[in-house]
Amino acid sequence: AESLEEKNMAKVHRGQLEKLKSQCDRLTEELTQNENENKKLKLKYQCLKDQLEEREKHISIEEEHLRRIEEARLQLKDQLLCLETEQESILGVIGKEIDAACKTFSKDSMEKLKVFSSGPDIHYDPHRWLAESKTKLQWLCEELKERENREKNLRHQLMLCRQQLRNLTENKESELQCLFQQIERQEQLLDEIHREKRGIN
Repeated sequence: AESLEEKNMAKVHRGQLEKLKSQCDRLTEELTQNENENKKLKLKYQCLKDQLEEREKHISIEEEHLRRIEEARLQLKDQLLCLETEQESILGVIGKEIDAACKTFSKDSMEKLKVFSSGPDIHYDPHRWLAESKTKLQWLCEELKERENREKNLRHQLMLCRQQLRNLTENKESELQCLFQQIERQEQLLDEIHREKRGIN
């Protein structure tokens, strides 16, 4: 009876051992799977980490690029302000020169000049300034052309007057020459008459 009981106990123990062995094998397999999954997760983590670092590096480069672009934009803005100030100054000087020329030529037509003259604030609007300056320059060209024509006419009249004076002078000289010749002939006649008188006496 004891031998049978021992056999039964041994059988139970073997069953328990096999069950434990089976559980160990299953746990070992699960552990192996978990380790493999863990390796995969580590690889994925490392890959994501590398991608994140690469993106951070790229973002840093982009931020530096944007910073330089902003610096360049501010520099260009300052240059533009300087150019606008310089342009305004140049337009002011040119405008004064044009106005001075217009005043010189507008003694007889001041009202006409006032028609296309704007206020001092026109320099702040380059388009209006350019349009007005173009109108003034066209007016100056017309005035110059008109004055050139008047000067040409005056020169022509002066030339005609000089020619008339020259003709009159030549005519007077010719008349004087004829008069001198007549006087000489009369003097000769008088001399002949005197000689004849002396011969008779």
